[in-house]
Amino acid sequence: LKGNTKDTQPQYDPKPALIKVHKASSRLTWGSSQMSYLRSRGFNEMPNGLRQGDLQYWQNGSCLGIYPTVIALIQDFEGKGVSYHLTYTKDGKKADIDPARKIMTPKGTISGAAIRLHTDFDEKICIAEGIESAYAAHIDSGLPAFAAMNANCLENFVPPEGITQVWIYADNDRNYTGQAAAYKLGRRLMIKGIEAWVFVPDKIGQDQNDVLMSSMTIKKKSEHVRIEMNN
Repeated sequence: LKGNTKDTQPQYDPKPALIKVHKASSRLTWGSSQMSYLRSRGFNEMPNGLRQGDLQYWQNGSCLGIYPTVIALIQDFEGKGVSYHLTYTKDGKKADIDPARKIMTPKGTISGAAIRLHTDFDEKICIAEGIESAYAAHIDSGLPAFAAMNANCLENFVPPEGITQVWIYADNDRNYTGQAAAYKLGRRLMIKGIEAWVFVPDKIGQDQNDVLMSSMTIKKKSEHVRIEMNN
């Protein structure tokens, strides 16, 4: 063989796989395994930025089955789709496979991109790492939610044009990874003239969804006590 081997090896094109997932997706429906899972994580609505579909789960070249999947489009700051984030479920719970979440090979890069749980927004948004944490941030702030997927993507997040304020919900990591990413994003946004606020859960190891789930548990307990007292 002559020449550089990099030039002779075919490049993987992610577009066919991404198009296939797009065609397999549909709106979330009440009663589906996907929506039941989201409701178990505190969702009381169906965000229009999330969809569902029954997708094959591939690992090491083998298909391990078909799972009801939460499908989330990853978009760059211009709104262009670059990849999909997939959460595999079964019977309303996260599927017992590892990993149960995957990010498909993107068109280009996911750096700076995010999942838009709410596709309608004006000048103010909130953002967290995970989808569930981002929705919990929406519950807390009342703002349209974005999910960065991980700490690295949170740190490098580029908001859409016209955003003037971002509420950043950090993971309270013991090694400070989540907090550092949130504050770095906040500092970069402030330098650009975008107002930024950073919120960190009180307990180590918690994210905003943990905070939401804890508050829901306390509320259920208080309601149970109230019913017993009334009886």
